[in-house]
Amino acid sequence: MVSTHGYVAAEPPLGAADTGGQVVYVLELSKKLSLLGYEVDIWTRQFEDQRKSRSSTSACASSACLAADAVLSTRNTSSSISQSVGKRPALHRKTRPALSVFQQPLLGRRRLPRQRLSEALDIPHVHTPHSLGLWKKQLMERDYPNDAERFEKKYNFTQRINEETILYRSCEEVIATTPLQVDMILQDYGAPAEQVHMIPPGYDDNRFYPMSAATRNGIRQRLGFSGKVVLAIGRLARNKGYDLLIERLLHRRARLPDAVLHLAIGGTQLNPTEQRILDELKAQATKLGVNGRVVFNGFVADADLADCYRAADVFVLSSRYDRSA
Repeated sequence: MVSTHGYVAAEPPLGAADTGGQVVYVLELSKKLSLLGYEVDIWTRQFEDQRKSRSSTSACASSACLAADAVLSTRNTSSSISQSVGKRPALHRKTRPALSVFQQPLLGRRRLPRQRLSEALDIPHVHTPHSLGLWKKQLMERDYPNDAERFEKKYNFTQRINEETILYRSCEEVIATTPLQVDMILQDYGAPAEQVHMIPPGYDDNRFYPMSAATRNGIRQRLGFSGKVVLAIGRLARNKGYDLLIERLLHRRARLPDAVLHLAIGGTQLNPTEQRILDELKAQATKLGVNGRVVFNGFVADADLADCYRAADVFVLSSRYDRSA
């Protein structure tokens, strides 16, 4: 399992930057594959302050292994790749030229710099996109039509979309997660129809299940929920659209006078950018006169997550650019 984006670890700090739903998806899929009898190695990248460690599949609590030899780093250049032990800068997920040599630790001493990993190992390549560059580009330019040039410079959409096109057309299977992804991968990226399939993300029904009304009321009291609770959970990022929820609450105030928006957002410690976004959301609620109906719950521990979903009346997902995922 190759995942170069999120902070994949046996016990990731869920809610922190780069540690959201995609990481949960990778870990849970790996656990389920291991239950089917497969030995799963997760190959990821070095993050700042991440300690280099190795754990075996049998010893790891998640039944997945963080392969330490695959943790790469860069000195903020496209060619300075190091596997040295000790302190070193992190490999940024958008450093695409550096990712071209990500395969080397898996190949050992066989140096095949321009060959796909799947070809070198003679195994099929199955790819699942977390999001689509074309979809994100279209939505961002629709919302901010005058910033297209800035978006191209920041996100390098042209290169990303070109690489996605090559990837979807050349790998053995593309596993999409929504009908919208399937349509775009077939129509806009030109992938062969026989190689594109959809498997919707699942959920753990041993953990997420309804409870009796009495138990639910007890959970609501413990969590301090009252009225019609509208719940949003996620990382603190502008693309998550929490400002849209606050604005929509204003327009629905007459129809839902007892509705309360609970924003369980952010990690245990906020960086300066996250704190700035949180301050802006609080100021927006005050400006619109709905601050009494918006509760900023902050980080929700993983152990309490299922109870939060049970206690809420409605769960909302307001992401601006992740709807294809």
